[in-house]
Amino acid sequence: LTGNNWSNAQTTGAITVTTTGTYSVTVTDVSGCSATSTPTAVTVNSNPSATTVTPSGATTFCDGGSVNLSSSQGTGNSWSTAETTQTITATTSGAYSVTYTNANGCSALSAPITVTVNANPSVPTITAGGATTFCDGGTVTLTSSEISGNTWSTTETTGSIVVNTSGNYTVMFTDGNGCFATSVATVVTVNANPALPIVTPNGPTTICYGDMVTLSSS
Repeated sequence: LTGNNWSNAQTTGAITVTTTGTYSVTVTDVSGCSATSTPTAVTVNSNPSATTVTPSGATTFCDGGSVNLSSSQGTGNSWSTAETTQTITATTSGAYSVTYTNANGCSALSAPITVTVNANPSVPTITAGGATTFCDGGTVTLTSSEISGNTWSTTETTGSIVVNTSGNYTVMFTDGNGCFATSVATVVTVNANPALPIVTPNGPTTICYGDMVTLSSS
């Protein structure tokens, strides 16, 4: 039909409504006769405030770590990971956000939280400068495959250490991101020296030429 006259003053056959109100249309035909529709009530609910995401700790960490991300809303959450709980645990790099939907079905998207997971370094190796089993009084030098960033099980932080006691020795390498890896243990065995032998003569040890004395070991 032609001759539409909407309550919002538009005169098209259809109108697009974006605000709350009661809408009706009056139609006038070619004879000048008119009829007004039953009013249609339109309710436009406001969108909720965007939820905030709070991390439980640092959002940059090493592989194997994690951080909990919590929405400020207890219910109505839909995370970018498809989870719907209030709190999620992030273990991989990415941008995490949550959409909150209220009871009216209206929603708002949070600002993203960026999580960065740094890879752990390769495991360092220990090279022994000699035999790792030796007698008391000896030593062996243990050298890390990494030039810097070393922390030995002895608490030393040099590239090499000198060992003179039995034990299991490891070195932990920490990279520029604070991520670390620990070597396989190198076993050092230090054997005790035997007791000093005692020499016992069978007579005087001051003798004349041509005489003799027998010396016996313990």
